[in-house]
Amino acid sequence: QDGLYPAARMSGTIELARDAGASIVYRTPQGWGHDWGYVPGLAGEIIDFMTQVRRPALPREIRWRTAGGTGCDWLGVDSVLAWPLLGPDEDTLNMVLESDRTVFGIYPDYEADSSVTGVPLAGVVDDPDYPAGRMGLVAGDVITGFQGRTILTMEDLYAAMDGMAAGNGFEIVVQRQEDGESLMMRDHFNEPGYYWLFPRDEPSVSINATFNDGLFDIRTNRLCTMRLEIWPDMAGPGDSIAVVCNGLTIYRNTVQWSGEELLRSFCETADATRARVMVIDLDLEELLLPLLAGEQRSI
Repeated sequence: QDGLYPAARMSGTIELARDAGASIVYRTPQGWGHDWGYVPGLAGEIIDFMTQVRRPALPREIRWRTAGGTGCDWLGVDSVLAWPLLGPDEDTLNMVLESDRTVFGIYPDYEADSSVTGVPLAGVVDDPDYPAGRMGLVAGDVITGFQGRTILTMEDLYAAMDGMAAGNGFEIVVQRQEDGESLMMRDHFNEPGYYWLFPRDEPSVSINATFNDGLFDIRTNRLCTMRLEIWPDMAGPGDSIAVVCNGLTIYRNTVQWSGEELLRSFCETADATRARVMVIDLDLEELLLPLLAGEQRSI
């Protein structure tokens, strides 16, 4: 009964994750909404999992797809070139989901004076495609009625909306703070829409990367700018490091630990177990493209 992510709709994403190689135990407790109330009933399973399963501190293999600006553990991608395509661009791990929520597009003011009767608004979503934007609701407005029912609290509003569906019209009563005027407004919830679970609005790169004995072995289907982080348990000062991308060596050097880099990364994450001692910045357009074209370069 989760109003945001109902199991009937989201269970398909679990199968998608399993197709990608994930090992998932999936449960669908009945009678619960968007809350954690079901957790005590699964306490035994959860505790067993937390005590028996350990995530490797240093993953040796990372598979990552991104349009840039994201990363995973020791791999980061900053930007992606749409062309040329170096490998398959198949995107089978995706699915279409339906959006049929009844959404006003409001931010309730939970810190408002408790003497206020109704649902005071702290603001509205900055999007004219939501009902609140279309009706011209503003911060400070107070919702006092909905579909002929008096609204005293947010729970009253939820109860009044119960049973309504996407596309349904409604009447709402709003008291305007600036002049105290009570306004009756009419609008409708947005019609159902459809969206990709993983939107592909811009070119994305697929990377398979491994790290073993000082060697980063990377397979990529697009050129990109990336960064590789060296953590203390990956290599010591003076150790040799090499990067091979799509079968071609694009980087070779020795590790130079940096105290400044250690401190900088700790300040970013507050995680001493993932503090980096060195960063390798790679621009595959400059490093890989000449090699693919047959030009020999020193590295």
